[in-house]
Amino acid sequence: MAQSESETVLTEHHETDNLDPRTDAPARPGTPVHIAPVQLGNITVPLMLVVIGVALVGCFRGMLENWYDMLLLSVVRLVLIPVALLLLLRLLPLPEEAYQVAAVVALMPAASSSVLIAKRYGGDPDFAGRAIILTTLFSLGTIPLLMALFLPA
Repeated sequence: MAQSESETVLTEHHETDNLDPRTDAPARPGTPVHIAPVQLGNITVPLMLVVIGVALVGCFRGMLENWYDMLLLSVVRLVLIPVALLLLLRLLPLPEEAYQVAAVVALMPAASSSVLIAKRYGGDPDFAGRAIILTTLFSLGTIPLLMALFLPA
């Protein structure tokens, strides 16, 4: 079966992208030139999760500190913002799939990178860590409830 011109270009581009720098020959799966970048790429997410986990360890000490602020943050992050966004998005002529993706993203709890951002820019990383923990716990109830209201099956 003959390849189309676009398939040939894609094949040629793929082969030249994956060259062994020592020989200029295509790197074959299983060679160190191929394995090293793949393994390096595979450890990035687990390593990031370990770093964030280490940053969150100290947050459990003062879990009830600023409880009113934590409760307010959780209500705003998990209820008010998603409801407002989803109501506004319904007014736009979006495809249903785009609306569903936006809904899932809007319903998520506080991002785990908040601790790192708070540390970097002089914020309160303990507060950010507690926010991650509480919004994640509360989202176990708010995500199914709001999905049932805004994304009927």
